[in-house]
Amino acid sequence: MRHARLPVIWLTVALVAAACSGGETTETTETTQAGEVTTTAGGGGGETTTTTEAPEPSAEAFSLVVGVGREAPSLDPALNPICCGYENAALYDTLVALLPDGTIGPSLAESWTIDGASITFELRQDVSFHDGTPFNAEAVKAYLDRVVDPATNAANALNVLGPYAGSEVVDDFTITISWDPVYAPALVNLANTSLGIPSPTATAAGTLEDHPVGTGPFEFVEWVRGDHLTLRRYDGYTTIRDDMANKGPAYAEEVTLRYVDNATTLANLLETGGVDIAGLEGPDAIRLEAAGELGTFRYPTIFLRWFAINTANITDIRVREAIASSIDRAGMVAAGAGGLATPHYSTVNSLAFGYDGSVEDVVPHYDLDAVTGLMEEAGYELIDGRWSQDGTPFPTMVLVTFSVDPYRQEAVLVQDYLRQAGFEVEIRAVEVAAAISEVRAGNHDLYLARYGMFDAGTLRNLFHSENTPTVNPTGNNITFYDDPVLDALLEEGGQETDPARRIEIYSEAQRQLASAMSTFALYEAQALLLFQPGVDGVAIHQDGALKLSELTKG
Repeated sequence: MRHARLPVIWLTVALVAAACSGGETTETTETTQAGEVTTTAGGGGGETTTTTEAPEPSAEAFSLVVGVGREAPSLDPALNPICCGYENAALYDTLVALLPDGTIGPSLAESWTIDGASITFELRQDVSFHDGTPFNAEAVKAYLDRVVDPATNAANALNVLGPYAGSEVVDDFTITISWDPVYAPALVNLANTSLGIPSPTATAAGTLEDHPVGTGPFEFVEWVRGDHLTLRRYDGYTTIRDDMANKGPAYAEEVTLRYVDNATTLANLLETGGVDIAGLEGPDAIRLEAAGELGTFRYPTIFLRWFAINTANITDIRVREAIASSIDRAGMVAAGAGGLATPHYSTVNSLAFGYDGSVEDVVPHYDLDAVTGLMEEAGYELIDGRWSQDGTPFPTMVLVTFSVDPYRQEAVLVQDYLRQAGFEVEIRAVEVAAAISEVRAGNHDLYLARYGMFDAGTLRNLFHSENTPTVNPTGNNITFYDDPVLDALLEEGGQETDPARRIEIYSEAQRQLASAMSTFALYEAQALLLFQPGVDGVAIHQDGALKLSELTKG
């Protein structure tokens, strides 16, 4: 079955933030199969609607500099914990693509047939990797087998692939992929860029991490860690994706991703022309949008700002509820996100299949009186502004987050809220890979990050006990919470194929998570891209990654 209308299920890595930003009004982009792009924009200048054909490439060669706040720790899709960054989308193609209307369309696979727990794909026969290696069924099998090989120590790709049982190469361009048990998110998860297919030749050479080779619209030139990644247009590129207006090589001859972890610095680069386009969050984004000198592109995202508690360290559920009741979501939206977000309460974002907004009624809200009642019930008293038990102050909690904006500023906000409520917090802001290592090792009490999803099935990868790092070293359940009832719900939801029943299951799962007082959404982010006059063709993939091959520059 091809282009089947399926409930949308998608995993984005729980532990890191993809390269996106947020906004107060929204902009949505729809690309039709004919290549027409419809954009509805809202912002300081009022609402406008424009309809344009895909832009024509410039008559002269041009390059683009894209400002990026978060750098991928690895360029090997199996090892990169950031699923939705610009890097994977530029370098690698996936078997299928998630389309704006929620259906699945072709990419490296032309068509497919679903048979129980297996999917048979008919692959494109006209594709080569950047190094000249032919793309075929053996290349697909080699990558999927490598992802599940314990020696690989795969990151997000392993969680996305699910209970992979193996692949059978039927012929050069036909492959049957199987799961055990039946895995409801299987097809749509194959659209995740963590499962973009790399060259088997480069994989065998062991060079993917620093010299990636895929089939995507751009090929690797240079990576200076902490500074920039330079990509060159792959002139042999073609795509059959229905959501791409440009079916051929990218318009830009070269694209440089410039890594800037400070939001104010990135804003200054936009103002001075140091970058052509960038996503921004927080007050700097609002300031530049209001100035009206840059192009803007607003859109809703799938991402939640995530606040998690390590239940192995903070075992008393009353204390966990008190911590959650100490944080003002509205204040986080105003001061942290600069208003480019809305307060949120469910562990599932509002755009995802299975979202239950009524969970807000059972999730703790900001309430300092409730904090006092809960801590006193747990046997603590407030002495000199700090909760103590038998004269011993409640231990200073370690909050792990990322050493990039806006996480650093938001961690200070959380620290201030908790101090006002009687708790002390030490902030440990480190780079992405180090943060992941810290929380998987359990060296945290609190964690501030971001995750997103298109389907509540992602909850299994985030909160099932099988994904606790003590069980699975690459697991994402860094709350370390173990609940057999929740596990059973998440298992049932992953195997259930009836959409109505799945909604019921995931509603129960969201309520079960709320009762654990271990993980909390603070807000749902929106995104804002800002770009120089003359930049055109601005559009995004469904996961929020910029469509670099569509950009033009006048």
